[in-house]
Amino acid sequence: MEKNYLSNFAKYISANMIGTLGLSLYIFADTYFMAYYAGHLGLTALNIAIPLYGILLGLGYLFGTGGGINFSYLAAKKDYKKANEYFSVSISYAVLSGIILSIIGILFSKNISWALGANEESLAMTNTYIKTLLAFSTFFIPSTAIMTFLRYDDNPNLAMIALLFSSLFNIVFDYIFMECFKLSVFGAALATGLSPIVSILISLAHFFKKDKILKFEKVSFKVKKLLEVIKLGTSSFIYEMSQGLVTLSFNYLILGISGNIGIAAYGIITNIGGIVMSIFNGLQQGMQPLISSAHGRKDTFGERKYFKYGIIFAAILSLTVYFGSILNIDSLISIFNSQNLKILYDLAKPGIILYFLGFLPHGINISLIAYKNAINNPRLSFILSIARGTIFSLLFAFVLSHHFAMTGIWLSFPLAEIATLVLYKLIEKILDKKL
Repeated sequence: MEKNYLSNFAKYISANMIGTLGLSLYIFADTYFMAYYAGHLGLTALNIAIPLYGILLGLGYLFGTGGGINFSYLAAKKDYKKANEYFSVSISYAVLSGIILSIIGILFSKNISWALGANEESLAMTNTYIKTLLAFSTFFIPSTAIMTFLRYDDNPNLAMIALLFSSLFNIVFDYIFMECFKLSVFGAALATGLSPIVSILISLAHFFKKDKILKFEKVSFKVKKLLEVIKLGTSSFIYEMSQGLVTLSFNYLILGISGNIGIAAYGIITNIGGIVMSIFNGLQQGMQPLISSAHGRKDTFGERKYFKYGIIFAAILSLTVYFGSILNIDSLISIFNSQNLKILYDLAKPGIILYFLGFLPHGINISLIAYKNAINNPRLSFILSIARGTIFSLLFAFVLSHHFAMTGIWLSFPLAEIATLVLYKLIEKILDKKL
């Protein structure tokens, strides 16, 4: 029996990790080409725009994860009609929110650029990138939601393929638009904006499979079901949004400490770190359908097994990532430092050494959050998500940067993750006493 649990875990985790890794390549490809063709100002503009990815992905996971957990739970009980109602509601609101964001982006991109921290030097590039990116919100949000639902309907491989091909499209057309057509920042944003259309088209193949449950019934905006979706999707939304909020706050802090070159250095850290985060996000997205389905079947043994596997895998992955990054630190920085700026290198190197320490407790926190959310304990999952992702990160960043400048910025992430683990232990201890 244990072999079946382990093989299911390996199947879901590997497919989800490869898929979410492909998603992170959206930003990675843009970062590389922007750094190469537009220098450190292009890298600065992209990092200023990064919080918007948190909004787009966060909304996609809000509807996809929240609706998907409800879908999986009801599908395990053979209530397929009600399960698909959650799918219809989730996708309907995903499209609606995408349309609203597209309109806002087109009309107010310059205001958004200023608000995110652009200055006179970086405004033009930032405005172009943001306007183009947000114009495609109508595709970004539903694409993420649909692929999340595929995982809950036992088709993680197709979600992985959709993400990989959309990422490949983005990389190829980054080069075509920026090198061949000389479209610079607009070309990078256009390639990224078109990518989710590719993933949607590939995902449609799922709905032609006769053995799959997932089916779009009709456009539906039922508020009661939306609230149930939001309740279970909030922790995933917070996970993505918090990264954007932290990036925004850090940009403002760094701008006052090291200027645009400091933001460029932070861009290197967040883009390398974003790839690692995407792997952990794949772990979370892979664990939740398995645990949720086991919970729906009242398979307590299975729930605990999947959670145990998640913790072990997270610990191994964390150690591998940290020591692998340290051993290849010069090569990682040089990828984004096409102008060979010594000051950029000097800022980024200690950033990788200190900031990446946070991945050691990060994997355990993500596994805990995924487990609590999947067994319908969204309150604790929400508390941990907002604590680690926003409150602790910002608290440590504001306090430590005041006393230790950039070193304080780099240390805020690992300290926030450690503080979250301590908070979890305290909450569990309090709950045990009450019982």
